[in-house]
Amino acid sequence: MTAKTMFGTIVSLFHLLTPALAFEGRINAVLTRGGGTQTILYTVGTNQMRIERGETNWPYAKNFINLDDGAVTILFPHIRSFVRLKPDAEDRPAAQPGFPGMPDMALPF
Repeated sequence: MTAKTMFGTIVSLFHLLTPALAFEGRINAVLTRGGGTQTILYTVGTNQMRIERGETNWPYAKNFINLDDGAVTILFPHIRSFVRLKPDAEDRPAAQPGFPGMPDMALPF
């Protein structure tokens, strides 16, 4: 199982099972690939999950997931910045409006 697959599976399980199980605590996972080892730390609270790498040899980002709405905040401490990713709104229209004076065209994605 790759690290991305494992990350996606764990995030999905926590997001789906949090209302039913209300797990709070820490999970320490160690992945060994080839000759390298990765340590991933998961900390789950009442409404937020924190995912981070345990190694200190590289400036890894920290991920914060709001368990109530699924919003993700990625913190980059080495460059003192962050990115906030909000989940798609279910009531958003399927087609984006065009620019004024421009004909409506289908988006390529």
